[in-house]
Amino acid sequence: MNYRNIVYVFTLSIAVLVVVLLLTSSHQVYSDDISCINNTLFYMFGESTCPYCKLQHDFFQQNYPASSHYFCILDKYADCYNKFLQFVSEELISKAGVNTQEIGVPLTIVVKDYGEYKSIVAVVIGAITDKNFWQQLACSQPGSNIPVYVGMRQAYWIATNTTDHSSLLEKYIVYPYSTSTNKESGSINSVFITTVAIVILIIVAIGGYMLHGYLKK
Repeated sequence: MNYRNIVYVFTLSIAVLVVVLLLTSSHQVYSDDISCINNTLFYMFGESTCPYCKLQHDFFQQNYPASSHYFCILDKYADCYNKFLQFVSEELISKAGVNTQEIGVPLTIVVKDYGEYKSIVAVVIGAITDKNFWQQLACSQPGSNIPVYVGMRQAYWIATNTTDHSSLLEKYIVYPYSTSTNKESGSINSVFITTVAIVILIIVAIGGYMLHGYLKK
């Protein structure tokens, strides 16, 4: 193998190593970001014609896996519409005392699954595209009082007697269509593994080609 080939292989190896390190670093950051998301569901009531609902839905799609969010469309499914009105009337207005002028869509219920029980860690009225805000809610601990946010401002509380809100969720949460209809790409783990596998195959192929050329000399 001449000097030029050695330089070529060395440069290629460094470039591949840099790519792998960047991918590994990005993967680690993403894994840290979703550490609190694994058992969290952002359940959003909204309308298909509402631009703020679309903005919120797009944000969830772009930042979280399909299993972490659900869009219950009020103007498409009667179950969503009825449950939304019931939740607003019985929980937000009657219990929390939310001003009716502050109620609208999107309205997102943040749900945490703790295995044996489920908790509502927050209710958010309005479109929020600040990832740190949602991350903080996902990492928060449940309480007997459910905070209600108007925008990013915590303005009200829904008082409950327990941190297990399974009965509330059974009462207000519906899935009129399957979450599998969400057309999203695979998880970041799958993308990362596939990318690394491709890089390894390229390295092996180039290495085999260079070794074959060297042995022929």
